[in-house]
Amino acid sequence: MTVALPAPAPDNPPAPSAPGLRGRVDRIDDEVVRDVMAMVDRSPLVATVEQWRDQERQGPGGRPESFSVRALLVAMVLCPGTDHPCLATSMAGVLFRRISPTMRDELGVPTPPGRLDLRGQLAAYRNVRTRLHMMLDLMDPSPTPKNRRLDPDTYAARLEERRSAHTEEEWTERARRLEWFINQIIEMSLRTLPRDVRRQWQGNSAVDATVVPTFAKPDRRHRRKRKGEAPPVVTHSADPDADWYVRNPTEAHPDGEADKAHWGYELSMIVSGSDEPSKPQPFPSLAMGMAILHKPSHNPGGQAVRALASVRDRGHPAQLLAGDRAYSSAKPEDFQLPARALGYQPVFDYKVDQLGIQGSYAGMLQIEGAWYCPAIPKVLVEATIDHRSSTIDDVTYQARLEERWKYLVLPKEGPDAEGHVRRRVPGVQPGTCRPL
Repeated sequence: MTVALPAPAPDNPPAPSAPGLRGRVDRIDDEVVRDVMAMVDRSPLVATVEQWRDQERQGPGGRPESFSVRALLVAMVLCPGTDHPCLATSMAGVLFRRISPTMRDELGVPTPPGRLDLRGQLAAYRNVRTRLHMMLDLMDPSPTPKNRRLDPDTYAARLEERRSAHTEEEWTERARRLEWFINQIIEMSLRTLPRDVRRQWQGNSAVDATVVPTFAKPDRRHRRKRKGEAPPVVTHSADPDADWYVRNPTEAHPDGEADKAHWGYELSMIVSGSDEPSKPQPFPSLAMGMAILHKPSHNPGGQAVRALASVRDRGHPAQLLAGDRAYSSAKPEDFQLPARALGYQPVFDYKVDQLGIQGSYAGMLQIEGAWYCPAIPKVLVEATIDHRSSTIDDVTYQARLEERWKYLVLPKEGPDAEGHVRRRVPGVQPGTCRPL
């Protein structure tokens, strides 16, 4: 009987395939690379990242860098711009395979390893990955240990170790850096619009938040023993900064869809809107600014204000600002007042119990976000209530709103140094209203 024996293992097994440096080559035209280089050079990204690195540097440093931060940022922009994921593998492919030798020379990228030099290809990929993490570490605002599922004791020890590496001010500064970096990337994309087109937008915007699911699994916990009490953690998530995002079907899905829950982050974003709904927009709705990813439903108003402040800091105009009930229900000091201080005029929807008269001051009536003359007829006060209950049609509702606006209390003069505004009640009919 003949028995087939396995082949002996070679003394030097081949190295594994290098991520991003094998397979099909999708070349990028030199003009596209030069355009992206010009975009990066016009932005303050390179100089600012270099400044952060100088501030964080301790000691003489290591070996000389193989390529600059500028080259890494160009690769980061080229990946999504050429329909490739913004991953370290894709960036390595851009720098060492997809751009021409001429562009590599202009970017200061070394000659790529040969096709059969697998160890050299792995070293090139590790170089890109190391440089990417070096840059991201400068703006990592989280002290939590990530990328491993840890038991509570190990997690607590590593959390304390990371927290003690920096002061609270330094962790806060990292969050500020990350937010600035993200919005500079957004601004760089906005600058690709022609100036005459970009200036047609007058500042009308919308704010909203959406979930960004993570690849990590949630915390694993013991079975719940008592209602209203969180069970203890068995192993922490590999992404402990995330949390549960739950969408309520009663409001978001009135057709009765099941609850949707994700372990992830919440993204608060500002989007450009139409300045005149009856006319076509000069360009599609674009992302204008965003806050850093945060735990779902944690201070949505404050996160939106951070994004709005970035939009204004970059010189964009402010007009009407639309938002859903997550923002109309926020505390005034968390959202409405800071948003108005930035120049925005919030536009909200109201719940059924928020319609009609909601308050009064010095004789004026607060009706659905505005102040009205106390002589306003009841039929006009309840116009939205009647429309929501289908008592009146759209035409009648619009007619009543037009009539109601005649009772609107108007400003008498501009705000003073403290922001107070004097107002006057319009005289709709002789004897019905008088100045306050």
